[in-house]
Amino acid sequence: MLARAGPSTEDATKEDEQVTFKYNPAMQRWEKKKGGYKDGRKGNVESLITPLAGAAYTVWPVIHEELTQAGLESLPAAEVYRLQQEEGALLVDCRVDWNFEQEHAEGAVSLPLFRGVTGNDFYATLKRLAMGSFAMKATERDPDYQKTALERLDKNQKIIMMCSIGGTIKTGTQPWGDPSNPSRKAQKKFDDPERAFGRESRSLKACHELIKAGFKDVAHLEGGLNQWRYDGYPVMRNNRVYRQELPKHKTRK
Repeated sequence: MLARAGPSTEDATKEDEQVTFKYNPAMQRWEKKKGGYKDGRKGNVESLITPLAGAAYTVWPVIHEELTQAGLESLPAAEVYRLQQEEGALLVDCRVDWNFEQEHAEGAVSLPLFRGVTGNDFYATLKRLAMGSFAMKATERDPDYQKTALERLDKNQKIIMMCSIGGTIKTGTQPWGDPSNPSRKAQKKFDDPERAFGRESRSLKACHELIKAGFKDVAHLEGGLNQWRYDGYPVMRNNRVYRQELPKHKTRK
């Protein structure tokens, strides 16, 4: 699969400056290169993928470019908790509803980006059987996600999306130093083929859906529920509030 990021109009960026992206199935990652690849496949393809079961969805590199252009903020758990407690920000969990029922951040509401497979055609049935063999539920993207969000959420409220892992739109890799040791400074950032388009996640894709639906103030929780829990912020399990004990070297901000 090969595609061109950005508009293909006459006044678009010059050919040698345009970013071409393709999926590398051997390495299982999206890759990009300015000016295209020297394999003769420079033409544009559809930025939507239509699976055999479920609705069409936008490919991750396009989402990444649009979130970057929109200036999406990724916020640490400490700042998200402050915004939630002091400024009325709403945490929205886009994991599937059965994961939300098992555990979620205190005060979060559920708006799943994926749902259980609903169709009864051959491919939908095959998907359910295949996932069932692994004791897992088959899921598909909710084609009405934007409509549901507009019905359940306030477009003018501060919305902070979260999933399990968080993901990132930051590209490249920068080895961190040790703040307690001045001799170990952060190293220079370098291009990392594994992070050509950051790290995709459901919460970032949900942010994209909300922004397209016209929501004015959308942000993203860094590290997702995993980081929220690790940092000691409250989670709900079985209608009870729990806080994970912090490691000895950490203090809650």
